[in-house]
Amino acid sequence: MKALFAKNGVTAVVFNTLMFISLLFLFGFTSQTPYVKDISQAELIKRIDNKNIALLLDVRTPNEFKSGYIKGAVNIPHTKLSFHIDEIKPFKNQEIIIYCHGGVRALIAVKTLQHHGFSKFLLLQGHIKAWNKSKLPLEIN
Repeated sequence: MKALFAKNGVTAVVFNTLMFISLLFLFGFTSQTPYVKDISQAELIKRIDNKNIALLLDVRTPNEFKSGYIKGAVNIPHTKLSFHIDEIKPFKNQEIIIYCHGGVRALIAVKTLQHHGFSKFLLLQGHIKAWNKSKLPLEIN
């Protein structure tokens, strides 16, 4: 498995290229694929401090969530999102901020939510990986 997640060299370039092509096919080339804006770490912190977030959605696994999550986040893994739509329906017409580890699962979550009629999303720039790199605070469960 380590070879699949190579961080340097030709293997990483090939892997990243294949992932990009796979995402294009997964999400299609249609206008139904949403354009999703990013939110910076600084802007998210400001919104957390001002309690100006409708829903902060962490779509990682429960174990990843338990190891550290952003204050106020709700954990619904991207693979279970369709089963929890009723829980988040009150936020259907509000901005939902979504993050995962590196971005792929968040994009899948956006597509799932779009399928259920949601349309307002922001993705955390760099996701939790960048948040950790910046040494920003996490809640531990």
